Amino acid sequence: MTQELNTSNTASIQKPSVQIQCDWEYSFKQKETSSSKFWINIHRSNKKPTYSEVEVTRQPDHKFKLKLSHPEQFDITSYDPYGRWIEVKVDDVTTKFHAPVDTYEKVHTGEAVECIGLSAGGNIAITGSQNGKLRVWDARSGTLRRDLQGHVGDIYVAKILPSSEVAMSASADTQIKIWRLSDGLCAATLKGHSAGVLSLSFIDRGRNFTSSSRDGTVRLWDCATQSEISTLVKNHTSSAVVECCVDINTSLSPTDQPSLSEKDFSTQGKILLCASANGSIKAVDIRSRTLVFNALYNKTLTTCGLFNGYNAFAGSNDGHLVHYDLRYIQSDSKQVQNVFDFKRGDTAIYSLAYDGNEKIWCASGDGSCYLLDINNKSVLCDLTGPDSKLSKVACNNKNVYTCCKDGRIRRYHLA
Repeated sequence: MTQELNTSNTASIQKPSVQIQCDWEYSFKQKETSSSKFWINIHRSNKKPTYSEVEVTRQPDHKFKLKLSHPEQFDITSYDPYGRWIEVKVDDVTTKFHAPVDTYEKVHTGEAVECIGLSAGGNIAITGSQNGKLRVWDARSGTLRRDLQGHVGDIYVAKILPSSEVAMSASADTQIKIWRLSDGLCAATLKGHSAGVLSLSFIDRGRNFTSSSRDGTVRLWDCATQSEISTLVKNHTSSAVVECCVDINTSLSPTDQPSLSEKDFSTQGKILLCASANGSIKAVDIRSRTLVFNALYNKTLTTCGLFNGYNAFAGSNDGHLVHYDLRYIQSDSKQVQNVFDFKRGDTAIYSLAYDGNEKIWCASGDGSCYLLDINNKSVLCDLTGPDSKLSKVACNNKNVYTCCKDGRIRRYHLA
């Protein structure tokens, strides 16, 4: 049985949102006494956006004077004189915008960047592009370390294992590859999917991992033997499984469940969440291979995330972010009653990343990336810079990275 979600049984949350010119920070980088403008759009539910301008004038004492075209609509409550951040208040909502501290343009020159993975220490990054290029580079300087060759077609996912010595990637060519980072050697190629592989998720240290594909399946793999263990999810309609992710949730996993395969490693208490393009959202206990949660959202889904073992999120192609609290699953129906539907914009949400302390990053098709407080469903801050599709967001400590269709990777530092 599936739970179909609609607006009649869902707590819908829509708050005023602010959109700012992507390169607003350059107004604060004037060398001489001069003026510069950037625009701000205010979006309210069921109303046309309000267009406004901010004129920034550099004074002889090197301070700035800000003039708002519509001060009755919004206020600039604070800003950094070096253009690193700015705070905009609309009604009772204050949004802090952060400009990138680094923009890496030479890692993938002129190629849409599809994915990024960071090492545990945050010093190494791996990224993949639309034309099959997979690169390992220094996550601070942007210096290229390795060019990993072997995929044909768009690379949808690239991740570094917790050891920081091995990486995995998957592509439109249906293959999953395991790489040794020390010398760039492809240690193994895993085959089994019949269509492009869209996501990978490690279990514990990564000996076992899961993959999702356009072929409508989620599969469990053993890295040591380079073989498939089981098919955890199989959509009867072959609808693409756009994302799969694994987290710990011992309350949904039988404590006495024996291993179903000698290749299972650290699967006890691990839950898989996956989202499909047809709106299906499922959670599976990996150890027992049993379905523990099943819902149908009336949107085309583009991504999902499972955080703290019970906060299940799914993003749609029209900007909705639905939240299920898996602590309240009804055992007989495998459904959750308390559901929240958050919407901030009209473009697809393509990537989610957990930032700790009940906060998640949401990257969208219009280039926006915002930090959402899970508890009160409010936006804490925005990242600026891109004005085209963001494919992926990743974070490590106070550093956040975004991958963009414009071929640039941007780093933000939130102090």
